[in-house]
Amino acid sequence: MWAAGDKRQLQEKWTHEDVMGATAHIVEYQPDLELKFKADDIAVRAKMSDYGDSIHIARMNGKYVLLIEADGLHFEKGMSPIELLHPEDIEQVLARMRGRPRPGH
Repeated sequence: MWAAGDKRQLQEKWTHEDVMGATAHIVEYQPDLELKFKADDIAVRAKMSDYGDSIHIARMNGKYVLLIEADGLHFEKGMSPIELLHPEDIEQVLARMRGRPRPGH
């Protein structure tokens, strides 16, 4: 039933290494297989082979955290202030996230 559902949640049953092994096996036969999911209202669309290489999923303060590695960022038409950002070092961002209160506390 879980696999047939339209909206499925992370099952939290396998380790990162287990998922990497299963993903490698699947990608061997279907190299262009898509990976699509949502983190709340944020849509992520990539290749399955990107998991563990440039897309990482973790937990922090009781929430899921996505880390996406890229050589560049490209924005659609229109201007946003985010396009002017000088990115912080990852350690600064993680420290800020760690300093937030945990849900329910």
